[in-house]
Amino acid sequence: MFAKYGTKPKAEVYDSGMLNNIAYLVNRGYVQKPVHMQFVLGVLGALSASIENLCTHRREVRSIL
Repeated sequence: MFAKYGTKPKAEVYDSGMLNNIAYLVNRGYVQKPVHMQFVLGVLGALSASIENLCTHRREVRSIL
């Protein structure tokens, strides 16, 4: 649907499990690469805001996608 209208979604990632959801959408063809993501850290319901968590997200994105 996004491609039909020339739009691209932005994914807000609160934890590592959400990266698997994004990979699922990419694999099914619902979302095209490159995927625009925003890592949300340090708020209720998300991972704490630390360099380690940011680096972990980055590493997982490169591995999964």
